[in-house]
Amino acid sequence: MTFDPQNALQPDETQQVAKGIVCEWYFDHSLVVYRVTEVSQPSIQAWADFVVTTMRNWDKSKPYLALHDMSQPGVSLQFATLVGFDTMNLGITNMGREQAETIVDTSESFYVRIAMNFNLSVSGHMNKVLADNRQRSHPFIEYRTFYNREKAIDWLVKLINEKDD
Repeated sequence: MTFDPQNALQPDETQQVAKGIVCEWYFDHSLVVYRVTEVSQPSIQAWADFVVTTMRNWDKSKPYLALHDMSQPGVSLQFATLVGFDTMNLGITNMGREQAETIVDTSESFYVRIAMNFNLSVSGHMNKVLADNRQRSHPFIEYRTFYNREKAIDWLVKLINEKDD
């Protein structure tokens, strides 16, 4: 499987998770992108619930690959405030993190890779620095931050290619 950043990638399927949060599926549901355009406490909770349900239903023989796209201006700082500045959190909320990490911990060799994409604004820079500094260590969960959606997707797709070899 190859990803060419020069060609526009089109989702296989799109779902509305909550107001301001869209889920885009790529590569036959091997990659999920959560595109965030606005946030509120109810939308954050709906997103957390959606992530946990998605992870429960995920084929555990494949890595869970997700992009949390916070590049819409003004979104990342609001999001950080609503989640207590714990932006590097695959489960979105504290409860979501506990549930998601339990899924990872109780599934043999279930690997997770999360990319966070921010914009180049002051709030985007601040959130990237906060995210990079607040990463938690987990043997089967890997996080990385980006300022470029295509580079984030390329990093995620590399794991699909490695698994296919």
